[in-house]
Amino acid sequence: MTAICFYFQVHQPFRVKDFRFHQIGEDPVHEYEALNQQILQKVAEKCYLPSNYLVSQLIQKFQNEFKITYSFSGVVLEQIELYEPLLLESFQSMVASGSIELLSETYYHSLSSIASPGEFERQIHKHRDKIQSLFQYTPKVFRNTELIYNNDIATHVNHLGFQGILCEGLGKYLSEKGPNHLYQSPTGLKVLPRNYQLSDDIAFRYSSPQWEGPTLSAEQFIKILEAEAEKGAETINLYMDYETFGEHHSRTSGIFDFFSKLIHLLIEHNDFEFRTPQELVQSFTPIASYDVPTLTSWADEERDLSAWTGNHMQEEALRKLYELAPQVIATKNDSLIESWSKLQTSDHLYYMSTKLKEDGEVHAYFRPFSSPYDAYITFMNIVANLKLQVEGYLTYKKAFKKGFRAQ
Repeated sequence: MTAICFYFQVHQPFRVKDFRFHQIGEDPVHEYEALNQQILQKVAEKCYLPSNYLVSQLIQKFQNEFKITYSFSGVVLEQIELYEPLLLESFQSMVASGSIELLSETYYHSLSSIASPGEFERQIHKHRDKIQSLFQYTPKVFRNTELIYNNDIATHVNHLGFQGILCEGLGKYLSEKGPNHLYQSPTGLKVLPRNYQLSDDIAFRYSSPQWEGPTLSAEQFIKILEAEAEKGAETINLYMDYETFGEHHSRTSGIFDFFSKLIHLLIEHNDFEFRTPQELVQSFTPIASYDVPTLTSWADEERDLSAWTGNHMQEEALRKLYELAPQVIATKNDSLIESWSKLQTSDHLYYMSTKLKEDGEVHAYFRPFSSPYDAYITFMNIVANLKLQVEGYLTYKKAFKKGFRAQ
């Protein structure tokens, strides 16, 4: 039988307010709390709550025949706790059913895997503690921010004791058999590549005019899956944002009915079964090495890091932020460390992208600023403000210690 692995990413950043130059040194508050609450509650109403209701119904009906996987950034969990406690209870109930696998990731949905190995580990441990606290669950498989991956990251994740890692399935690194199999990194970590063509058929092309009818139908998608199975697919990995349902594709598009019918058809089908990433790495033998020397991701047409580091503004913002790390950590001040950590969320860099065409439209859709330049100016003003706060705190701390010794 061919395994079907559905994985959904759940993430919302802590967005920052429009922070002007004259506010540097005057305003200690960076977050746009009202906007964060508004967006979280809107997405919960349109996507998270109805999607959870549907998934819960499917779990109740099919028991352990139906299995799916989620990962949550730490920052979205904090917002759910603050603004939608009933949503948290819903996720907790689903996880308690035993039909859900949870993945590990960076707490702040950051680029720490390429910027700071120590910070990368700190965030993974913090995320593990959060998942354990809320769900009494310890993830065994890792997914990096936006599926950012290369050999070095796989080696690091392997040393941390994870059983496997998710990544984008790029043809030039796959064997001739394609993405529908288990691979391993050069250092032996099990690798689960995403079938991006089929994943994006749902996530991005569900309403495309290419289909026979107004949208992709469950019956059409089953035929596509059957064709992959006939070619020898061991596992078809379908990874996408949870916001695909109800947010990126509205309820009126029929996306919820599509997903429900697809699950029913897959359960009834003799050639398919649902598996989670941990089950896959424990059940299958890798068919080849997935040797990826360059950085890859699931973002944009290039599927590299250009969504976050593709122009000079993004590069400077990333550099300036991580240059602050030694001073921030030296404060040992939880509030300052938390402010710096939230600025690591990759969305802030994503908003600065100056890409055009389809990718540019997607960046603009998510950007809470009028332009990438406004996003950059705001971010750099906030970093400068945080730098002043950190330096002021360290100066005070040093003076306090000096005065204490003099007594």
